[in-house]
Amino acid sequence: DASIAVKVYPNMRRAREVELRALGTRSFVAARRKSQWRGEGREFESLRDYVRGDEMRHISWTATARRGRLVTRQYQMERDQTI
Repeated sequence: DASIAVKVYPNMRRAREVELRALGTRSFVAARRKSQWRGEGREFESLRDYVRGDEMRHISWTATARRGRLVTRQYQMERDQTI
C-alpha cells in the first residue's frame, strides 16, 4: 500500500488548439491586427487572451493556470523620456 505522488501537467498543444477554435476567425483577425502594434516593447501593459502567433515566451503560465485558458502578457512600446 505505498502511495506515490505524481505531477500531471496539461497538454498545452491541445489547450492551444481548443483556444484557437474558441477564438473564431473574426476575433482572431481583430486580435492579430492589434497585436501587430503591441507586444514589441518591454514595458508590461496588460494580460489578454492568447492569439495564434503570440510568442510562447510571452505566455503568462500563472494566469493561464488560474483562468484555465492561455493568457499572454502584452507589452507597450517604450517611450523616450527626458531626464
